[in-house]
Amino acid sequence: MVARKSTWTLIVILALTFVLVAPSTALAQPLKANDLFVSIWPEYDEPGVLVIYSGEVRNTSAEPFEGRIVLNIPKGVARAEMVCETEQGMLCLPFEIKQMENYAQLSWIVSKPIQSGGVLPFMAEFYYNPFGGDKNKSFTYEFIPSFDIDRIIFEVKEPFNAVDFKIEPAFDSVREDNFGFSTYRQTLFNLAQGESRAIFISYTRESNEPSIDRALVTGPGVNQPNLGGGQQSMNSTTGILLVAFLGLMGFFLFYAINSANHGNKSDAKETGKGKKKVNSVRDSKSSEDEKKKLRRLLLGGKISEETYKELVAELENSR
Repeated sequence: MVARKSTWTLIVILALTFVLVAPSTALAQPLKANDLFVSIWPEYDEPGVLVIYSGEVRNTSAEPFEGRIVLNIPKGVARAEMVCETEQGMLCLPFEIKQMENYAQLSWIVSKPIQSGGVLPFMAEFYYNPFGGDKNKSFTYEFIPSFDIDRIIFEVKEPFNAVDFKIEPAFDSVREDNFGFSTYRQTLFNLAQGESRAIFISYTRESNEPSIDRALVTGPGVNQPNLGGGQQSMNSTTGILLVAFLGLMGFFLFYAINSANHGNKSDAKETGKGKKKVNSVRDSKSSEDEKKKLRRLLLGGKISEETYKELVAELENSR
């Protein structure tokens, strides 16, 4: 009887040990970040908050890593704008988002194995909206590392026309970037997996409009950002609409003349042209999406203007 009780006691102890140890084993991964930048830009080019993770991970194991890179993001985020590896240009990859109890997990499978001791640079971008309709705005961004980080730099841009802008705990430095945004920075070292950092941001802002005109994300000029809701933004928007209207009128005029001159074409030939035109539109949309991503990298200071021009030229040549 005593032996049977001892056996059951041993089984219970082993079961409890497995329950306690298994989660930490499942969470363990051989990746570590050398550097990670976490950019938090409230009301930048959308009414909500733009968040960008960029940096590089290192494979600390003795074997090649071929699994998923996992990033913890705010709960409720359902999609990302882009998830890209940046080792050579921008390789944007399929991703998945899994909702956990207190946060979500954004992940993707690496495009090629990360060799032992090797590194892989990446960036991920998404939006979320923690605001209500009040002019007094505040939110807490909780960053939860999914792997150990040697150095992490948090960056927050103050929206245009914000009053009483505060960050708690206070950041190390503030400077004005090339586009007029007050940009706050905080650098931390040796952040362990799961060692969360909460950043509380508050300010008052009458407008719910983005700080920067989205036309600058895809348009040719980046020198003068427009204030959301201001006279400068209205003038710029009016000019853009006028140019777009004239361009549209020109297109329809050209299409009408072209149709009249080629009215005697066979239906089969016209159908073939139609398919070709649809494919051209699709290619154009894909190209514009890529240009939009590159423009945001330029605006965020992630790439130089020279690199931006080279990548845009490559896109144009590939069409």
